[in-house]
Amino acid sequence: MPERKYNEEDTIALGAKIPRDLTDASVTFYFGKNEEEYSAIIKDSSSGEVAVPLSQVNPENGYHKIKWKIEYSDGTVEVLPPDGDILKIVE
Repeated sequence: MPERKYNEEDTIALGAKIPRDLTDASVTFYFGKNEEEYSAIIKDSSSGEVAVPLSQVNPENGYHKIKWKIEYSDGTVEVLPPDGDILKIVE
């Protein structure tokens, strides 16, 4: 799993490009070992660009597991990546 790094003082959005068409879908961001849920903003549905403001998550320093849950309009649910990615927050 590739690691992403962000500084603990960043308030920018954590962005990702999910390889799916997100038209009429909703995306939830899972963060940490307890998989806390945050609503993601779909920036471009056709290209799969999503974002979650880090100020909403307020992460502590360290390594955190992350996932994206997609809920399509037909009721289909998909979690990507299935085993998650790693996000590193540094001082």
